[in-house]
Amino acid sequence: LWSFVKECSTFFVRGHVFFDEWTAVESGAIADTSSLLANKSKSVKRKMQDRHALVPKVVFLHPTGISPEDDVVMEGYLFKRATNAFKTWHRRWFQIKDNKLVYSHRSDAMEMPTIMESDLKLCLVRPAPTTFERTCCFELVTPTKY
Repeated sequence: LWSFVKECSTFFVRGHVFFDEWTAVESGAIADTSSLLANKSKSVKRKMQDRHALVPKVVFLHPTGISPEDDVVMEGYLFKRATNAFKTWHRRWFQIKDNKLVYSHRSDAMEMPTIMESDLKLCLVRPAPTTFERTCCFELVTPTKY
């Protein structure tokens, strides 16, 4: 029985030594891989932030039969996230005109539209965080609101 206990002890000691040597080698490889992934992530993030520069190059054509206003560059329905505690989503009619982003409750509403951003040239458009429960979301980063 005593020799069995000694053999078990030797087995576990050898396993412990092997594990210590293996973790010393692998920790360097893991650190290298994590730094490589961090650098790639930073470069992809920089590339994605420059994508908004391509938006003005695309010409928006209104569908036939619709007479657009002269000063409206683009318009359509979007879902806007509320700023209250519940963070609910509301469908709003958005327009870009005179470098301003305005919205109203409906497209045919006679109400004065709300100016969401007064100068779009100062804004940055980037993909929304993946924590949102909706797909195809973006966020408008403005110099006045964080």
